[in-house]
Amino acid sequence: MTTLKTSFIFFRRLIAKPSKAFEYALESRSAISAVPVYLFYLAASAVFYSLKPADFPAEAAQLKLGSVSAVSWFANAAVWETFFLVLLVFSLSLFSGLAQRLKTAFFIPVSLALLAAPAAAKIAGISAALPVIYVIAWYFFRFPGFRYAPAAAIAILSTALAVLAIPPEALTAAFRWETGYMAVQLVFAVWSLLLMGGAVKFFCKLGTAKTAIALIFSLALSFILIMAAHLSGLISSRALSLLFLT
Repeated sequence: MTTLKTSFIFFRRLIAKPSKAFEYALESRSAISAVPVYLFYLAASAVFYSLKPADFPAEAAQLKLGSVSAVSWFANAAVWETFFLVLLVFSLSLFSGLAQRLKTAFFIPVSLALLAAPAAAKIAGISAALPVIYVIAWYFFRFPGFRYAPAAAIAILSTALAVLAIPPEALTAAFRWETGYMAVQLVFAVWSLLLMGGAVKFFCKLGTAKTAIALIFSLALSFILIMAAHLSGLISSRALSLLFLT
């Protein structure tokens, strides 16, 4: 009960006073307190997406997923959305480290080279070595003393922020107002990114520009790695579609 209460207080702090939430994350040194809210978000999202018309919005109709149960939605998100968050946290460690070590003029090209690594590895026929390449890059360039647990806690809660979008999403879906539905998703996506960017800046003491660049590259690398996992057969097309719809 204490952990549940603490989790929702943590979540409320992140919404009302982000800096206080960042401080709490550093003090707690654990991501456990963010988990109950995250599970609540996954469950609420699973119910919403299972009840939402399968042909709304138009992008969902094109995927032709048909009816998907709440259990399937929950299981898929619990595995692959969590996997994406793990990738994101380690990517933030890598790009924050590069941002700290390199001037912007060098930071951007080196980061772009890391993003291009999957394509280069495929052309060279060494795609199997890709995980090793990234592990080596992370080991040598990661941010020293990066706060993985606090960063994970903020990433988890920033993602769970989308639970607040469910009521307006349900309303726009009921009226089949696609523009409104996409606007709600965009607003909450930007809000989530701003919170994650604020946390990186708070934890790593980077400038605003480098923080923004590190966050953008981290998201890009996480998506690229998810796609690489899909192309290698680790993630099915259906699971990938469900992940991107959420």
